[in-house]
Amino acid sequence: MDQQKQIQEDIIRELGLENLTEDKQKELIEKMTETLFSRIYTETLERLNDTDKEIYFEMIDKKASPEEFDKFLLEKIPDYEQMVQKTIDSFKEEMKKA
Repeated sequence: MDQQKQIQEDIIRELGLENLTEDKQKELIEKMTETLFSRIYTETLERLNDTDKEIYFEMIDKKASPEEFDKFLLEKIPDYEQMVQKTIDSFKEEMKKA
């Protein structure tokens, strides 16, 4: 299962959205996922230096694979996985309080 799908399933379960219709779940999850990935993207850019940002943008333009992005980000941001998990956990907590 890919990371995005796993995150979506976790959000549905942790926020108690299982009882909503599949269409409503999909609508909410799309909005939440978009917000979450925007936060991860912003945090990632804040941690990259200017040279690495240029490389990152080139990778986007060349449509690099998820594996290539992961390898690059893990090399350039030592605590990248922890940063992503912290961002996800923080987002979930915000949603629980909303």
